[in-house]
Amino acid sequence: MLISAVVGAINSLLMLSLFPVVTTLALVAPPLYALVAAAFSILPYTMRRLWGAPFSATLVAFISGLLSSAFSSIGFLAMIPIALGAVIFDLVAPRATHPGAPGAEWRWLVASFASGASLFAISLTVFSADHMTPVVVIATAVARLGGQAAAILVAGSLARSLRRAGIVLDRL
Repeated sequence: MLISAVVGAINSLLMLSLFPVVTTLALVAPPLYALVAAAFSILPYTMRRLWGAPFSATLVAFISGLLSSAFSSIGFLAMIPIALGAVIFDLVAPRATHPGAPGAEWRWLVASFASGASLFAISLTVFSADHMTPVVVIATAVARLGGQAAAILVAGSLARSLRRAGIVLDRL
């Protein structure tokens, strides 16, 4: 649990450092926002892949959302997307916890796509009327799914590197 809190704190620092960038991108270029905001999922995904415990990504996302919401201009609303995306990821990924299991990478990818789809649905609620064009909406959906896929691939690489370095978290 303590490691989850530390990873959540590190993720909140990442979020706080990127908030000015993603806030601007959300207003002017939603597809670019979707790509950059996927960075917020890397550490929760890594924790789930490394620890394998159910809802470990949700715990990390909740902690990082809670910590960063105190410094965000939108307050606790900042926690909703990151926590919801992690909950969806954890609900879809429970069978993908063993790194050597057949098809594990595909299950992780499917879980990240489910998370990306939920995050895209949330983003539609805050789209301006100017951005509700088919091109922008489709580009944002593709960027969100692609960004989440990239996040799970980076998380997998990070988890494998941490295991090779001797960092192995046993389930409690």
